[in-house]
Parts: sequence; C-alpha cells; structure tokens
Amino acid sequence: MPQREWQLDLATLPILIVDDNKYACRLLSTILRAAGAVELRTCARPQDALDIMMTWNAGLILTDFLMKPMDGLAFSRTLRTKREYGFLAKPIVMMTAETPTQSFIKEVKGAGVDVLVTKPISPADLLKRMDWALVQARKRTEDAFKLAKEAQKAKIAEANGAKTVPPHTASKSPASPSRDANGDWVLD
Repeated sequence: MPQREWQLDLATLPILIVDDNKYACRLLSTILRAAGAVELRTCARPQDALDIMMTWNAGLILTDFLMKPMDGLAFSRTLRTKREYGFLAKPIVMMTAETPTQSFIKEVKGAGVDVLVTKPISPADLLKRMDWALVQARKRTEDAFKLAKEAQKAKIAEANGAKTVPPHTASKSPASPSRDANGDWVLD
C-alpha cells in the first residue's frame, strides 16, 4: 500500500464545499469520500454557507473563487470578520481556474485564505493542500494565543505599576508569493 502524503484525518474532519458548479461539488465530494471523509456539506452559494456555519462546525472550507453574487474572496473576508463564531481559525482552501497574478495572490492572502489551488488538481495534491491549510490555521491560532497572552501579561504588570514595553503586535511583512514543488502557490 502506498504511503499517503498528507496527515489530516478525513474521518473526523467536517468539510464544507462552496462552489456554484454542482458538478465541481459532486467531484470534490467523491474525491473526499474516497479518501475517507465522512462529514461533508456542499453549498452553491456562499451566503448559504455562512448560514450553515452558524449552526454547523466545519473544520475546513473548500471554496471556489469565481461565484456570483458573492465570490470566494468576499466569502473569505466575511468569514474572517465574524470573530464571535470562531471563523478566524477555520482553514480555507480556495480553488481557481484562473492564472493567478502576484496582485491576485496578495489579495487572496489578504482575504484570509490559507491555501490557493489552481485547477485542475489531482486528488493527492488537493489532500496535501488541505493538510497545509490545517497547519496554517493551527499556526495562526497559536500566534493569536501568544499575542493575547503577552498582552494580558503586560496589562497585569501595568496594573501592578511596572513599566512595560507593549507586546509585539506588528505582523511580519508579507513575503512574495511563490510556487511550491507541485506548482501551487504558497501564500506564506
């Protein structure tokens, strides 16, 4: 049996697919179920996906870029602004058939997308990209906790009369996007 190149456990990962092309939804569902996914939901409209996520805890979101009336970028931005629902930590994989430009890639990253995948993509590569998105989301969450802990320590020290230097809150300057060995865009 060949060794798989991803670590994610699809049997325990609820996945939401957002694509206005019903055939793309069906194809992605088939690929993911064949790889062991159990809990899948699909939506043709990003607004429906937002409604579903208010009551269902998706562990990863696969979204298409080109949809109407709300595209994948607007959908991702909307998710990232709904902090009260924990959407900041949700891994997002965006798929596009477009040839990404540098400015598009920066816009995608600015919208909070973890991984951008260009179509067509093989099932194995899709699973590796999903795994990478989970790693990115975990890192983002850990970084947020570290910053919050630093801020809390500074606030306590200040309340106790100690002079403190504010916790480091400046983000790293974005690196230029590049392609990995599989030809996918690396957004970190």
